[in-house]
Amino acid sequence: NGAQEVRSRRVADPASHTASSAKLIRAGGNLQAALDAARPGDTITLEAGATFTGAFTLRNKPGLGTEADWITIQSSQLSQLPANVRVSPGKSSSMPKIIAGGAQPAIKTSGAAHHYRFIGIEIVTNESGDASYNLIELGDDGGGGQTTLDKVPHHLEFDRCLVRPAGAPPCGRLCARRRTRRSGCRRTPPRPR
Repeated sequence: NGAQEVRSRRVADPASHTASSAKLIRAGGNLQAALDAARPGDTITLEAGATFTGAFTLRNKPGLGTEADWITIQSSQLSQLPANVRVSPGKSSSMPKIIAGGAQPAIKTSGAAHHYRFIGIEIVTNESGDASYNLIELGDDGGGGQTTLDKVPHHLEFDRCLVRPAGAPPCGRLCARRRTRRSGCRRTPPRPR
């Protein structure tokens, strides 16, 4: 089917004196395996135009609590999505697409997940008739996993992402934050007219 994954390469990060990894995931690649294998400082680049069907779980990773902890998930055509410019559906060809699978959210967190940054990703509902109430679910849905503050997800950012329903079925909320700390689920300010 032509699907390939490109091998990781370790790159020295002089700021943190640790090794970070850059990995390209092409259409048909295993995004959940890449997320599970990622370590703080790693970058996962998703092929623009490729589709990945979730639910994808962001897991807690040990870190130092510094800027070097970020795990970045980004588009392979990030240069087509300039910083500080609001994205529109017209830019979706420069983005990989994460689709909600079944009645699950497209992206969800496990307890205490932290330091995940999505840049230039389209996140949409599926069109099969199975609707998730939350397209992105940051934090426990009431299942009892967040009983103390140290189990609350934090430092989660969505930058230049297109988060939307894909026609029918609509979802209840595009982004649900459940007792999260410093989550980056916010609207970009409108462009000046």
